[in-house]
Amino acid sequence: LSIYNKKLFIVGVLKLKIWLKLSIAIVLGTIAGIFIKVDVVWFNNLLKFLSDISINSLLYLTSIYIVLNFFIGFYNLIKEKIYLKILSIFIIVLLISIIFSAILSIGIMNLDILQVGSSFRIYQIKEKPLLLPSFGDILLKTINKNIFSIFTDSNIYILPLIFVALILSISSFLNQKKSIYFVEVVYSTEQILNLIVKAILEIFPFGAIFIIFYIVKNNFFPYELQEIVKSENINYMVVLKLIINCILISIVLIIIFSIFIRVVLKKNVFKILLSLLGATLTAFVTGNTAASLISLNEHLKKNSGIDESNANVLTPLALLLNRSGTIIVSSVILMTLLYIYHLNIITFSIQILLFFLIILFSFRLDGLNDIGHLSLVAMVLNFPYLNFEENSYLLFYLFVPLFSRISVAVDTLTSGFIITITSILTE
Repeated sequence: LSIYNKKLFIVGVLKLKIWLKLSIAIVLGTIAGIFIKVDVVWFNNLLKFLSDISINSLLYLTSIYIVLNFFIGFYNLIKEKIYLKILSIFIIVLLISIIFSAILSIGIMNLDILQVGSSFRIYQIKEKPLLLPSFGDILLKTINKNIFSIFTDSNIYILPLIFVALILSISSFLNQKKSIYFVEVVYSTEQILNLIVKAILEIFPFGAIFIIFYIVKNNFFPYELQEIVKSENINYMVVLKLIINCILISIVLIIIFSIFIRVVLKKNVFKILLSLLGATLTAFVTGNTAASLISLNEHLKKNSGIDESNANVLTPLALLLNRSGTIIVSSVILMTLLYIYHLNIITFSIQILLFFLIILFSFRLDGLNDIGHLSLVAMVLNFPYLNFEENSYLLFYLFVPLFSRISVAVDTLTSGFIITITSILTE
């Protein structure tokens, strides 16, 4: 009877909604991180290994997943002759989201109550400056001398994968008779891959416990910099106001999306939010844009009822181009740094320039899946005509684990909104 009850319990847990399992995992991981303070090298290494392998389980098939699903999705959209309509509406909604994010972030940060003041100081670590890819670097990564290198790179670059899938889908459509067997093989492979992916998504919440356990145990600081944190007695109270600002601006953006969906599109906002909750929590747990891609795509198809072809094409495009959450977090950090070092030059014209730079440079973040917000800050600070303190972004390097999770979670949620709105407008 005991064995039978255990089996029933395991089956019951597996049948829970993914967002509910992730919520439980976050609670359990947080409790474990707070109360289990074992500071032994082998235990820390084991915990890091379990955390890394849990995130890698989502990243392991992401590259081939993008290529296969985008190929099938775009191939179907070409056959149905609706790809131009869908992509044009998608781009419009995407740009509106990005522009609103920048306006809200910079505008709200002008409020005196949200500013930290010129006396704000935190410890600046001695780290090498971040490598900031240019548009040329991204283009060379997309059109490189070895097409297979995009599958073996340590970072997952979405644009090169989309480019490969786009070439294959267009060529297959233009030569339908010759490519019929190739297309059937891709369909079959994609179906098998989706079965594996769904199994991984169901199991991932168990690994999420170790991820949260690991980051909470380290107080949301990088493990390799714990000595600096302890010696300088650094904690997140230093940036509490900034965290609140990021959350506040994100909530305002989500409310704007929700009002549009409810008032203009006449859709159930709560149902849409609930359908995207699992993917949003996955993004928060991993803090990695690429790791949230599979989860978002599957949730859109399964929970939101989005057409599979639309989801397969728009999901990678959205996570590549939509950095609404990253823009919010970057703008809050950037405005804080300006108030610290350049309080006397934050004129309206400078803020307009920052607005355009943030939007422009947000398209240079492909491959920067877990540190995009800080890279965006660094890109703006390094803009040659502004003469800012170029490496002042390193003040916030210690706080990457939490800020990255906020930015990626909002990126994922707003991407879900953008894809949902696009699909509704093209029905």
